[in-house]
Amino acid sequence: MTRKSCSCKFCSDSHLCAETCSLAYGEPCRVMADDAWEFISEYLTTDEVLSMHEYLQHGSVTTLSHSVLVARMSLAFARRYNLKVNEKDLVTGALMHDLFLYNWHDRDAVKPLHALRHPVYAAENAVEIFGVNDHVAHIIRAHMWPLPPTRMPMTTEAWIVTLMDKWSATKETVEPMVTTVQNYMPRRKKQLA
Repeated sequence: MTRKSCSCKFCSDSHLCAETCSLAYGEPCRVMADDAWEFISEYLTTDEVLSMHEYLQHGSVTTLSHSVLVARMSLAFARRYNLKVNEKDLVTGALMHDLFLYNWHDRDAVKPLHALRHPVYAAENAVEIFGVNDHVAHIIRAHMWPLPPTRMPMTTEAWIVTLMDKWSATKETVEPMVTTVQNYMPRRKKQLA
């Protein structure tokens, strides 16, 4: 299977698979599906999960793109290091870790203490909407550790999602800033010369 870059509107950041684009927009993208698809496909047909694409998470990355990336990275990490995990719970928890369903950048829509409370809102939504089990709810609630320190990950799956979320969030936030600085520096050097 050859991977190709994607430029469709759904996965402009090249993180979503072909079936995701087909479901959302009726057209396939050019990125090949991966193994995480078998665990998340049932959720990607729902209005609640698809609505995550309406909200920006980090930089220009939507909450849905971020969550799918965390799901894919979590599964890849567990398999790369041969970790004994429940893959379905791992990927489901990763996909739903930010299922808070509001625009946290909008001061009128954001709930108080978003950084601390959104894992609880996401877990409540996942239980209420999808009936996820306690293990998946724990993965979702713990993903922001060490904020707060009382919701420490207690399973391998929760640790993986916590780490992959941090990695993804950092990449999605810092990479555009680095690109901006790199693009600015050559112009600035010419101005100073």
